Amino acid sequence: MPGDTDLINHLLGQLAATVPYGERGGISNVNFVAAALHSIVPRDGLEVLLSIQMIGVHNLAMEFLKRAAFKEQTEFGLDANVNRATRFLQTFAKQMEVLKAYRSKGEQKVEVEHVHVHRGGQAIVGALTHGGTGGKENGTK
Repeated sequence: MPGDTDLINHLLGQLAATVPYGERGGISNVNFVAAALHSIVPRDGLEVLLSIQMIGVHNLAMEFLKRAAFKEQTEFGLDANVNRATRFLQTFAKQMEVLKAYRSKGEQKVEVEHVHVHRGGQAIVGALTHGGTGGKENGTK
C-alpha cells in the first residue's frame, strides 16, 4: 500500500520519542522500539497502534520507577514517582487486556477445576443445548 513506509516511519519516530533519555530519534532508540514492537507481533493496523501505545506507556513507567530509586530521592519524590509509575503500569495492564480481548474476537474460555460429585449426585460434562419443547433437552421425548 502506498504510504505504509511513511506511516511506519512516523509511528516509530513517535515511539522513539517516548524513550526518556538519549538522542530520542537516534538509531539505538529506533532499534529498541522496533524490536519491542516486533516482539508483540501486531496482526493488523489497530494492533500496531495499540502496541505502540503500550511500549510508550512501558517506557514512561520504567522512567518513573528509575526516578523513584535515585539515591538522594526525597520522600515526596519517591511517592510522586511511584504513584506515576503505578498509574502507567495499571494502564499497561488494561492495554494488555484490550489486546487479548481484541485478539480473541470476543471468544471466552471457561475452565472448571476441582468439581466434586457426591453419591447420588449427577454431573454433565460437555456442552448443553436446550430444546424449546417444554423443558425437554436435546429433542428427547
